[in-house]
Amino acid sequence: MLAANFGFLKDVLFVYSIDEFENLTKDQQVHVNTLYREREPPSTFRIGSRTYGVHTFETNSAGEVNIQDSEYSVIRLDATFRELHDQYAAFCRSLIFKRLEHRYGHGAFDISKLDEHFEDFDPMWNSRSWHDIAQTPSAERDHFRKLRDTISKLPPVVTYDEAFNALQAPPYPLLEKLNILLFYQDLARP
Repeated sequence: MLAANFGFLKDVLFVYSIDEFENLTKDQQVHVNTLYREREPPSTFRIGSRTYGVHTFETNSAGEVNIQDSEYSVIRLDATFRELHDQYAAFCRSLIFKRLEHRYGHGAFDISKLDEHFEDFDPMWNSRSWHDIAQTPSAERDHFRKLRDTISKLPPVVTYDEAFNALQAPPYPLLEKLNILLFYQDLARP
């Protein structure tokens, strides 16, 4: 309708982008399905969802159902990323270079030396990179930070340091969370 009334918009494609489609209710998804089924040029939709996030393909268009490769097509971004990994890396380098050039001026940065500013990371499961990460002690974990906040609001039953020493199990964060849960349950008992 806009393109018909405004000449400068006649060659413009209107793209409606919806992300996290999986967070919509079934009825909301039916409504969106109807909108893209009934769309008219020059408009299109780009809908992002997790793999199993689409709950329905139903529409409010006389009981019609949207059919893949007829009303919509699926692009699996993770598969595309794996197929085009080298092109994606080149795109990222180009983006970084353009931003650096914009910030510091043309010729101020040599893109061929970009790797000197980053560490190499070997993604193989048994690599030294993963080993180093696993062996590095982490900062205070969120569950202990929350425990500290909770204990500070309680009557002085136990100090945070006493609770921390009794509940910690550094190599096993899941066990720590279980210990904290049991501690909270024990505190809640009359």
